[in-house]
Amino acid sequence: MSGFKETEIGLIPEDWEVVPILDCCMFERGTEVGGKNYNSEGKGVPFIRVGNIAKGLQGLVYTTCKKVKLCKEEDILIALDGSPGAVARGWRGAYASGIRKVLIKPNWENKLSYDYLYFILQHPVVQDVIKTYTTGVTILHASKSLQYIKIPLPPLEEQRKIAHILRVVDKKIEVEKRRKEVLENLFKTMLHKLMTGEIRLKEVDL
Repeated sequence: MSGFKETEIGLIPEDWEVVPILDCCMFERGTEVGGKNYNSEGKGVPFIRVGNIAKGLQGLVYTTCKKVKLCKEEDILIALDGSPGAVARGWRGAYASGIRKVLIKPNWENKLSYDYLYFILQHPVVQDVIKTYTTGVTILHASKSLQYIKIPLPPLEEQRKIAHILRVVDKKIEVEKRRKEVLENLFKTMLHKLMTGEIRLKEVDL
């Protein structure tokens, strides 16, 4: 195919590169504070566990422990234990040992965009490798997969444009998810009230 080249991760444009992720990124492991140091009263900082990366705020706990690794909302987090491959952004607080904060190495900061990195980590080119090298039965582990991950690297300006497009689509997906959630809650409420006679048919206006 004209304008493309064959690589170990498949066809990519000729002006793109393929880079081992450990060449350009560092993965900073979180800490485990132990269940006795969790609280649900909001004391201290949010303690982000693997379940939060995969499922959101449900089950979020807090900790007052000082010996923790912290993340900011713009940081990229990826789970490598429990739910390997789950990627998230927008969290602020401490994060557990099953999670890594992904940092671009200083000498790559003018070659790799965090926004692009966030999306490429969710791509099958990364996710399939994580799945392939995941071990364990009860608790899954995938830290060894990092050495096998290679990512396509467009020129920086193209990375930014790709990330912008995906960010717009991602926001639309979030809006639709919230809309669906509102409609599902409305359905459950109407189901109960109609089936119990609390709302009569003549009162319903669709």
